[in-house]
Amino acid sequence: MSLLSEIKKIKFSEFAVYSGLVVAIICPGILVVYLFSPKIFLSLGAIKLLLLSISITLPVFLLNTSIVGKMMATSQDAKEFDEVLILLRAIANTMLAFYTALYFSYLLSLSFLTFLILMALIVILQLIIDFIELTNKPRQSKKKTAKKRKAAKRKTKKRA
Repeated sequence: MSLLSEIKKIKFSEFAVYSGLVVAIICPGILVVYLFSPKIFLSLGAIKLLLLSISITLPVFLLNTSIVGKMMATSQDAKEFDEVLILLRAIANTMLAFYTALYFSYLLSLSFLTFLILMALIVILQLIIDFIELTNKPRQSKKKTAKKRKAAKRKTKKRA
């Protein structure tokens, strides 16, 4: 088996999650090091820079994952619980928090402490929005979802 055949076996959803993890965990940390300490960025080797960038970004990602996962687990039925959706939402929240804070830090020449405060405010705002969104979704009873499935089956039988 060649590497190319292994790459062809990867599903699009897996590729999206893996690439999202790289963009959400590694890239923001590298940008933080470059923006706030260019000397460290230039002096570190690739492996050390990679580990430093992961250690900067990973706590925020894990916080987003755990809180969003807990909110989704309590707001949805167990059958609708999807780990990939939790990961994608955590990836989006982490990327939005870091890249927004980095953007304003770069434009306004903010200090590192101001960057951290701005990022914390963005994360808190995202979690509040996620909480409101996930708790306001109307829950459907099992009878209603069963009726919808039956109706969908009838429609597909009529079309065929």
